[in-house]
Amino acid sequence: MTAGDNVSANAKLALMFVGTSMLYLMAGVVLIAVALLQLVPLDRDAVFVMELYGFVAMMIFGLTYIFIPGLSHSAFADNKKVKAEFALLNVGIIALTTAMSGLVAIGISRLIVIPGLIALGAAVALHSYNLFRMIKGKK
Repeated sequence: MTAGDNVSANAKLALMFVGTSMLYLMAGVVLIAVALLQLVPLDRDAVFVMELYGFVAMMIFGLTYIFIPGLSHSAFADNKKVKAEFALLNVGIIALTTAMSGLVAIGISRLIVIPGLIALGAAVALHSYNLFRMIKGKK
């Protein structure tokens, strides 16, 4: 693997966050339209949570992976940790959106919301760790 291949792999990881955030934005627009048209009894708060974490947080995370290595003149974060963060963030978003949607039974919702919150918290903590490692110049 050459240095160019590594840069390409890092850019793909960062762009994976940005691309996924756009998917969450489009899904949110559709879901909010469904909720407003009352086609399905969907709790709009679930859509707003999905937009906050799915679009906003995912976009910010992706952009930090694009800009921070260049600004701090450091290496990109460990790819395995970035992939784990991406997976945890998506699991958390989907779990919270499902739990808050009003479309699942209350008992199931309670079983989903705690792991979703844990996954989101772990993703944010992992992103913070990766961010500070990049700023300090360590991989």
